[in-house]
Amino acid sequence: MTEEKKLPFRIYTGQGILTRDENKSQPLIQGLLFENDYIMIAAKKKSYKSICSMQMACNLSSGTKFLDTFKVPKPQMVWYFATEGKDEDIKDRFIRMSQHVKINTDNIMLICSPGFRFNSKFGTEYIRYLCEKYKDKLPKVIIIDALYMALKGSIKDDEDVNDFTTQVRVFAEHCNAAVILVHHTKKSTIFEGRPVDLGDEEVYGSAFLLASVDHCFLMEKIKEKDDKRAILKCDTQRSGNIVEEIEIQLNEPAPLYLEMVDKHKHKKHIVKELLKVNKAGMNMKQLMKSSSLPRNSIYAFLNDMEEEVDKVGQPIIYKLKEYVNV
Repeated sequence: MTEEKKLPFRIYTGQGILTRDENKSQPLIQGLLFENDYIMIAAKKKSYKSICSMQMACNLSSGTKFLDTFKVPKPQMVWYFATEGKDEDIKDRFIRMSQHVKINTDNIMLICSPGFRFNSKFGTEYIRYLCEKYKDKLPKVIIIDALYMALKGSIKDDEDVNDFTTQVRVFAEHCNAAVILVHHTKKSTIFEGRPVDLGDEEVYGSAFLLASVDHCFLMEKIKEKDDKRAILKCDTQRSGNIVEEIEIQLNEPAPLYLEMVDKHKHKKHIVKELLKVNKAGMNMKQLMKSSSLPRNSIYAFLNDMEEEVDKVGQPIIYKLKEYVNV
């Protein structure tokens, strides 16, 4: 290891300041997770956030589409830190999920420990131990579920949160990995008898939790009796590449998995019909204007239709393959 690699920072001078490594902005899950991202999935109890993160882990391990829609370009190694719940219950979830979602168990390492605190002396030592013992299987994605059990100190304390973030980021940088934090939100704020939508401010704990992430997904169950649907949305993001909102539904007990609801299949149908009518193809601006759908949703649908749609020219025109020579 060179002396420069031991430094806790990177130095760019001259033309290096204006040169971007395109490999650092490649998707791991198109529209949801990119190289070296540091993201959060937050929700109230029993709102499917752990099931969502487990399903992401399965699709990442096998290189298969998340929710049968969002492309995973290639299989990735995932380290899943389960900091709450019984080991056998967690494994049972993966077993039931594997009945529908493809999983490559060679690409997942499940680490169960209710006492693992990343920002503690022992936590730091154990991370070093894991990185050395499994140096040939370092993760490309690190999932920590749940955040509050992985942090030493108070989730409300800025210093404790910053210390945790630093330790996890150092770990992720060593592995060249993205991080997914699974966390919970506050109790609903009620005003004049109705819950108030606080957006990202619903995340429980120090403001530095939100300040540290590249984007935060909020999951909220639809409040209807016996309804197993939920909304996964991203109000704030640091790039324009993240899907703003999708509606999902839980299937259980076996197989156990989440799927997109028919409403989104209908929206995808709208995009396909537009391309059928416009045989010469359409660019993204035209698709957005004609469909009244957001860019990232259209992008996700086009990914889902990759076997039917070709990209032509620059700037890109999207055409149904049956009309490419038209």
